[in-house]
Amino acid sequence: DISEDAVALAKANAAALGVGGKTAFACNELSDAVEPGTISAIVSNPPYIPTAECEKLPVNIRDHEPRMALDGGPNGLMVLEAIVQDAAIALKSGGFLFLETGETQADAVKTLLAETGFQEVRVCKDLTCRDRVVCGTLTI
Repeated sequence: DISEDAVALAKANAAALGVGGKTAFACNELSDAVEPGTISAIVSNPPYIPTAECEKLPVNIRDHEPRMALDGGPNGLMVLEAIVQDAAIALKSGGFLFLETGETQADAVKTLLAETGFQEVRVCKDLTCRDRVVCGTLTI
């Protein structure tokens, strides 16, 4: 993660769950944190809300979440696009990528994964039957 606060919280959660010794954490961009071709899976809930929509979010979200955790750039895809590109480098062949997306972004992210070399790309729905996670397997 690029947020020191988020990394600290993740470390505390891992320790509380007894998996702190089995998990690595870094406050860095993905491409700067791992060696190419060494990761088996990446799971990410990145910022995906378009900048113009951030101010329209409910107060309990807008005023209590850091802006950098919400704002995905002009179309909401800026961070998602960067993660897909970094994942294509960081993942082993056969590695998995799971990305949470906004409910209207699944098709664009699905296309992005397919164009970047991911296979078996699919969309999973959340508990309210909205498109929420796009996943795929990297084949090199």
